[in-house]
Amino acid sequence: MSPDVLAWRRECLDRQLPRPAFPSGIAVPGAVAAAVVALVGLLGAGLLYRAGAVDAQAAVVASQRESVADLGQGLAANLERQVDALAGAAARGDDAAALVAGARQAGWTGAAVWHPATRATDAASGQPVPLEIPESWSRTTTPRRTGTAGGALVARLPVGADRVLTAVRPILTRDLRLDRDTAQTLVLAGLDGAPLQRQGSLDAGAAPWRALVARAIAAQDGGRPGTATGPARHTPFGSRTPVVTAAPVGQTGDSVVSLVHLPPSTPWSMPAAWWVAAGGLALAAAVWALGTGGLVRPLRHLLAALRSRACDAPAPARAAGTLAEAREILAAVGPVHRRGRGAVPAAAVVVATALLVAGGAVAVTQAYAHRPDAVPAPLLSDVRNRVDGALLSLRETLVRGRDRVARAAAAWPADDRQGAPLLQELVTAGTGLRSAYLTEPDGRRTLAAGEDPYRPPTPAEDGEGVRLDRRVDHVPAVYAQARLRSGRLLAAEFDPRALLEPLQRAQGRVRVVDDRRRTVLDTDGYIAFSTLDDPAARRAARAAAAAGDQPTAVTPEGQVLTSVRLRDARLPALDWTLVAAQPVSALGLPETQARRAARMLAAALASVAVGLLLWQTLVVVLPLRRLRGAARRLARGDTATPVTPLRFDEIGALAICLEVWRQGHREGGTRWGAASRLYPGAATPPAESPRTAPAGEPEAGELVAAGRVGA
Repeated sequence: MSPDVLAWRRECLDRQLPRPAFPSGIAVPGAVAAAVVALVGLLGAGLLYRAGAVDAQAAVVASQRESVADLGQGLAANLERQVDALAGAAARGDDAAALVAGARQAGWTGAAVWHPATRATDAASGQPVPLEIPESWSRTTTPRRTGTAGGALVARLPVGADRVLTAVRPILTRDLRLDRDTAQTLVLAGLDGAPLQRQGSLDAGAAPWRALVARAIAAQDGGRPGTATGPARHTPFGSRTPVVTAAPVGQTGDSVVSLVHLPPSTPWSMPAAWWVAAGGLALAAAVWALGTGGLVRPLRHLLAALRSRACDAPAPARAAGTLAEAREILAAVGPVHRRGRGAVPAAAVVVATALLVAGGAVAVTQAYAHRPDAVPAPLLSDVRNRVDGALLSLRETLVRGRDRVARAAAAWPADDRQGAPLLQELVTAGTGLRSAYLTEPDGRRTLAAGEDPYRPPTPAEDGEGVRLDRRVDHVPAVYAQARLRSGRLLAAEFDPRALLEPLQRAQGRVRVVDDRRRTVLDTDGYIAFSTLDDPAARRAARAAAAAGDQPTAVTPEGQVLTSVRLRDARLPALDWTLVAAQPVSALGLPETQARRAARMLAAALASVAVGLLLWQTLVVVLPLRRLRGAARRLARGDTATPVTPLRFDEIGALAICLEVWRQGHREGGTRWGAASRLYPGAATPPAESPRTAPAGEPEAGELVAAGRVGA
């Protein structure tokens, strides 16, 4: 064959072959995957660097902010309830002596009823009270005004049209578990930062601390806590950093302030972020090299060989390469010069590339998976204090319900019909009680209010206070009851949702179990009276019931576990234990954040691996297998079935070359280098040839397929 004839045939063939551009082409999946892997590696390195920049001090400060905010909100809510109770008493009567006596019985240390116009006092008892609340104290609107003075709550409430009830009581904070290693101290401070109450060893009134307290109070923003940090100073425990966190107590003007001496942070030893970046770039290069060397280059060599065979010219000696499909396709149109020990299927190359990326995900996960979390002691103290606060709130909710029922029983009139308003008042919104009813000695309920009771009608039981009805097995039927003077019982059932609400103060999952280790309350949703499913929680509940409250500890499963008994002389019938479990990952430790960033990086790499596997399977493996099937038909001598190019890329070009070779063998030499169109519109005018055909070759205008595929 003369060079002119071969050049003419190749020109005719090249005009039919597709020239893929992004996003088509067999090289695109590997290149895109390599670029994404490199980008993920760099972003992951940035996340890990950011996680490593967070030290344990930051986690302790964040926990301190949550703790003082919880204390401030709880204290403010308690003060508001006390003022509400006093206001309710003032609204129900106008006898000055009775109002003062009722205020003293409710825990107010001083009370007085007086006339603002004449400043004359009708009745007074206990600690002297200020007759006026200065505007600087006032945090609420007239006529009801409250304020604080020297760590005391002062309430000024109207009584009738011309008198005022003023009462005062100290603001008491509950005893907290403070960390001794950091000299943790809790202070109730006034608006100017002066300490009013203190728990702990640090002197908040000393000049260095007083300045930090004032800065922390000034840093409060919209009810959110403020933090102030001082320079490191030398202490008997070594170099420590003073940190002060303050949270407001509602609208009183006072603040709950936490003072700690934090030790310097120790760097955590994990793979450096730049190693992750370098590994990501190396992995991207490996993905690109494997895809190019295992798929792209062999298929392009195969295309060059098939172009020669389609023009009835010999193929290069090394055209087959190591790709199994390429060898089989090339063998269908002529002899193959095999080199090497064997061939690798395209699917194996694709799977190997995906496994390479997945291996990077596994490596990142393993590098950050096995370091234990070192939980600082102040964090454990904060967790325990929040659990104690939740237990205290639950206990106070139960006691308030009991007291409401007791007051209603004491005020019950002789005529039951006149007692209906008392029942209705028990189940009003905000009381935590869902139903109230009067039970006769024989079990009949003669009067009821609210929702349908959980408890079935039964003969009246002896005993007063708060109890759990064990006969109800589908819902915790917790009720308070008191005996009337007539011998009947007044009972009110607690709403389980109202009992769950105070438990939300403790972070994580909080469960309350009875003496049989059955679940009574669970903040994560539950089936009533199911047994604890967590072995660690069961052991903690058993230990707390046997030996009392257990210290907050970190379990091998990565949970911060606390178990506390509900012990209160006012609730003798309840033998409950509270078990709180919180994952260490929720504490914001640097190791935890680095592990979370590593998991995000691993998830991204795993997604790239899956996407690359699917993309290359659809773009390369499956079309190549269909083309191999066509080549096998040609190898068996079937030249009647056309080879249809289904893709506008290198695989489509391979199919066109096979089709040209098939037509050349079936129809003779006039078909070498050109093929009839296999698409609709084959009768359209062909493109003009750039030059004259050599002798013996057909003109380009005589070949319908002289135009490119898809033209």
